[in-house]
Order: sequence, then structure tokens, then C-alpha cells
Amino acid sequence: MELTTLYDGWLARIAVDGGRKAVWLERKNEPVRTVTEALRELDAMREAMLGIPSKQMALIVDTRSTLGRNDDEWEATVLPAFHSFTPRFERVGVLVATSTGEMQMARLVKDKGLGYRIFRDEAKARAFAGIP
Repeated sequence: MELTTLYDGWLARIAVDGGRKAVWLERKNEPVRTVTEALRELDAMREAMLGIPSKQMALIVDTRSTLGRNDDEWEATVLPAFHSFTPRFERVGVLVATSTGEMQMARLVKDKGLGYRIFRDEAKARAFAGIP
């Protein structure tokens, strides 16, 4: 999969595939220092994606490199900021590494009424996104 980097920050790297079918957002293994810093980073990520035709694209969020958070502050503040730009995409998939991550994401998808698909297999996430 040939990717062109759109953004590379401390929280995530965002790239678009050569055929412009999907955006791959890879969460880095960097702990969130403060909610304020995370929100600032999410704003920068959103800005980086403004010029892409996201309504015709998939977004794959690759969380395999980091530990998930499920504390109240994170879920009440940072997650809504992240979810604010995901509806711009035709479809969203989340790639997780563990069954615990899969259960946590399934809970969030259900509780927040999100239409995200959850994957543990990268090949299936790529197929969902329409990229080799």
C-alpha cells in the first residue's frame, strides 16, 4: 500500500493512499500528556485533512500501537473532538490489536451510536477501505 503522508504529529500519522480511496490514521504509541494538548493535536489533524475528498473515502484508524483509554475525562472530552471529523468520511473502520481493544471499541461504538466497523485483521480493514 503506497501512502502519502498528510500529517505527522506526536499523536498520530495521517496518510492517504495513492488511489485516494482511503485515509490511514495511525495512532502513535505516545501517551496523551494533557487533554488540552490532545485537543490541539486533533485540530491540527482536522486541518490537514480539509483538502481531501473524504465523502468518497474510507477512514481507517489504526490503534494497534497504543493502549486505549476509557477514563471519563478522555471519553467526555477527547473522543467527541475525534468523532467530530469522522462523519466526513463515507465509512470508518478501526483496527485494534487485542480482544480487549475490540471489546472497548465495540462498547464505544454502541454507546455513542457510531457506525464504525472494528477489525483485528489488517487485510480485512484494507479490503473494507478498498485498498490493497
